Amino acid sequence: MLRITPSTPYPLYDTAATRRIEQAAAATLPPHTLMQRAGLAVARLALALAPHARTVWVACGPGNNGGDGLEAAMHLRQWGLAPVVTWLGDEAHAPADARASLARARAAGVCFADAPPALQAQDLCIDALLGIGVTRAPEGRMAAWLAHMAASPARSLAVDLPTGLNADTGRWLRPDAIYSEATSDFYTGENGHFYAENRRHTLSLLTLKPGLFTCEGRDACGTLWFDDLGVAPETDMSRSLSDFGIVGCECAAAAHFLPSSCPIVPLWGGESGKNWPRRGPFSLSKPKVRQAPSADMPASAWLSGPPAPAPRAHASHKGSFGDVAVVGGEGLARRGLGMTGAALLAASAALHGGAGRVLLALLDDAGLAVDVQQPELMLRRFEVLALEQLSVVCGCGGGEAVRAVLPAVLEHAARLVLDADALNTIAATPPLQALLAARASRGQPTVLTPHPLEAARLLGTDAASVQADRLRAARALAERFQCVAVLKGSGTVVAAPGAAPSINPTGNARLATAGTGDVLAGLIGARLAAGHTALQAACAAVYQHGQAADQWLAGRTLTAGALARSLCV
Repeated sequence: MLRITPSTPYPLYDTAATRRIEQAAAATLPPHTLMQRAGLAVARLALALAPHARTVWVACGPGNNGGDGLEAAMHLRQWGLAPVVTWLGDEAHAPADARASLARARAAGVCFADAPPALQAQDLCIDALLGIGVTRAPEGRMAAWLAHMAASPARSLAVDLPTGLNADTGRWLRPDAIYSEATSDFYTGENGHFYAENRRHTLSLLTLKPGLFTCEGRDACGTLWFDDLGVAPETDMSRSLSDFGIVGCECAAAAHFLPSSCPIVPLWGGESGKNWPRRGPFSLSKPKVRQAPSADMPASAWLSGPPAPAPRAHASHKGSFGDVAVVGGEGLARRGLGMTGAALLAASAALHGGAGRVLLALLDDAGLAVDVQQPELMLRRFEVLALEQLSVVCGCGGGEAVRAVLPAVLEHAARLVLDADALNTIAATPPLQALLAARASRGQPTVLTPHPLEAARLLGTDAASVQADRLRAARALAERFQCVAVLKGSGTVVAAPGAAPSINPTGNARLATAGTGDVLAGLIGARLAAGHTALQAACAAVYQHGQAADQWLAGRTLTAGALARSLCV
């Protein structure tokens, strides 16, 4: 069992792929095996999360997700706890595996009730109502139980995924808002990330699903755990991860985590089984063989990991790390809407992100000669830029002035990051869209960095449609314009033509402030200038950008300028 942290990349499988893996695994295993393993994993994590619970409420749905809950209740009862099961199923129509788990729970003396029990802070409620494939909001008694669960002071543990969360898209289908549980009690985790303890937990089973990590998935899941149930689909990790330029690590070899208060060790954990539990309710036989359900199961998406180290040779000079030109920053005099700060933020990020030189071409008739706060920035007029030799970041605060320079930028920039007003102008101008799409045929790498509304304009739709399926929207942008698309938001999605998209695991709500998107654009520009591919540059910069926010000290306000200055190579 793994606690999912941003330090390790993982393959993600959508609902269709997960069902294929489940069917292939079930064909090689004795009947009921997967549900038994799932129920045991849920029970073990439940005991670790609430070892002093007086009551464990297990809310079970009518299908196999409910069967996992019934199996978990049976184990908890055998270990001396007092689980109370509310079951929405009909024994005559329940799946065969769920009926078997129902019989096992009854035989163990599990208490069944028609209504949820009263719960205290030390108790636990287990959400085993609905699993993958949910397409509409829960109704009736199920909705009432979920409302009771949300109002309870007890911790919650969702089986596979929280009921009402779409496994593929991360959309929250329930009418009730996702309430925030994070406390101010932050602690330092692996690789310096900061985490907040919360009372909501999710145990994903068999596979990790894309919806757990994007849109509203991260808020809905709380702390995320994963157990592959001894079934590991074969995916070429090293080949796939090298495309993203991130550190590869086999999931089976990743570090295993349980809460600091946990008195037990992970079920499948421990090198060579040396930590395998020998006594008590966990005296179990360790699986000796992992069943691979297929020879090659391509991932639907990837959870990104840390960028691969890029050591710098001692015999380096500023030309070794490339030149970035930031083009943007419409002046106050043009429309009374000064946007110079956006370009300055992007330039600062490129500078602190490791670019050898940063040139700044402000679209400002006032002609700023020097930035006294950042004298390292080299001010240029746009017409003197040698675009063919530069990594260009265009659009940050560009306003209407960016329209005049976009044709030249799209035609000549050696490497290009397009953000903000550059994207809005391209969306409204079909000839510019054609110039953008033609860059790939000339070998000129391009990265788009839209937020959902900018993405909607480029795709001719609305922001709600983009958010309804963020992975599909990012792929559509990448294919339409033959470039790398970075769809910003919770669980930023990075997509490239012909490749499975990646979801970034870093970042938090501190980034929801003006200018942080400009910082990201400048950081991507620095990575491009250093020689990374467009996909590698985007993935690495997005990860580093979010990581900086994760490492920000609690109680300190995060501004875009401070974020840019915190970046380092």
